[in-house]
Amino acid sequence: MDTFTWSNDYKVHIAQIDSQHHHLVALVGRLITAMKEGKGSDVLGRILTEVISYTQTHFAAEEHLLRAHAYPDYAAHRQQHESLTKQVNTLYERFQKKEIALTIEVAQFLKDWLTHHILGTDKHYSQFLLSKGVR
Repeated sequence: MDTFTWSNDYKVHIAQIDSQHHHLVALVGRLITAMKEGKGSDVLGRILTEVISYTQTHFAAEEHLLRAHAYPDYAAHRQQHESLTKQVNTLYERFQKKEIALTIEVAQFLKDWLTHHILGTDKHYSQFLLSKGVR
């Protein structure tokens, strides 16, 4: 699996959100690096726990901005957040049951989800919030 690092393509040009996205990308990058070093299963639990915790903070901040500025697709965006939360919690439950070969699945899932969510959904609200003066 290729490494996963921050790219300026991921910028939504809202400082708080870009910083949070950067942190999430770094988490997934740490997991992939550990996998390449043969230590993926050693860090998987910590990474999943941190992803669960940090996404709660990030989603709350993002949803607050969207609500405060009456983003028209707020409900759909929030639904995507809820879906990811459920999926990550399910992956964590599977980790706790010590399922084999879960590390690669988790890394690929998180990498794909973040990439598609940031470059797709988040880029859509970005223009809306920037037009409202949010930086």
